[in-house]
Amino acid sequence: MYTLNPNIICKDLKILSIKNFYNVNPLIKRKINFCLEDNYIKYYGFYVGGNYVSGNYPIIEKNHLFFEDIKNKYLKICKKIFGEFSEIRYDESNIWCYRSELNNNASYYHNHIKSSVINGVYYYQINSGDSISFLGKDLSEIKYYPKIGELLIFPSYVYHKPNKTEKNKIRYSFNMEIVTKEDVNDIFKVI
Repeated sequence: MYTLNPNIICKDLKILSIKNFYNVNPLIKRKINFCLEDNYIKYYGFYVGGNYVSGNYPIIEKNHLFFEDIKNKYLKICKKIFGEFSEIRYDESNIWCYRSELNNNASYYHNHIKSSVINGVYYYQINSGDSISFLGKDLSEIKYYPKIGELLIFPSYVYHKPNKTEKNKIRYSFNMEIVTKEDVNDIFKVI
């Protein structure tokens, strides 16, 4: 169960962490992984040098309520943290997956300023030692090592990138976005 009081990872950038936000039952993980790979091949996957290229892709075909469940929990926790806000766009069926492997990583600094106000990254399956980097206000790198089941929430303007996967197991993380009528600075002023 997640905590109602998230940890603040970086006060300057307003990055929050919710440990154990959603832990997946091992009995259904195989079915979810199959769905992730199926969507990857159908909507993103292409070969370069005999390997699929890593990157972001939409989860369009869902074979489990897991995807809607994490999006609904994400919306609820955001409303608990930030109070009631007016959503312009929140599509609980839309979720993007970032997939990478040890020798197959696509990573660059980016933000979500054109597509969201509140941005979330849920770590479904990662390796010990996997990390994400954020660009500080002084352009210094802030590296963070999330755990499986953890959710990070941060303003859409924060530049970030997934770092190289450390081990041979496939890394999956999910991006979730909320667009609000309220300005990003108004939403995150509670931090």
